[in-house]
Amino acid sequence: MQAITLALVEKWGYEGFTTHTEVVAEFYREKRDTFEKALQTHLGDLAEWRTPEAGMFFWWVFLQFGLQNCMSWAYHARYFLDWATAASPSANVRKASVS
Repeated sequence: MQAITLALVEKWGYEGFTTHTEVVAEFYREKRDTFEKALQTHLGDLAEWRTPEAGMFFWWVFLQFGLQNCMSWAYHARYFLDWATAASPSANVRKASVS
């Protein structure tokens, strides 16, 4: 990894490398923000989470888990998982189904 970084700095210069990392960081920040909007829309009243400061992976905790909440979670999760898998750039991701 260090050799790759050195090669890029030598090719692009320090400013070019810094600009590249800023562009990549913004790209992933936008993906994180889009995903959080979907979380809020579909699981906002059922779970809580913290917005990641670095990275784009969310860990959430369900607030309550009774039969009524399970049914509500299943209803919202069906649409959320369909959205998340459709938005995924990976062709290997299978669509989740909650019945």
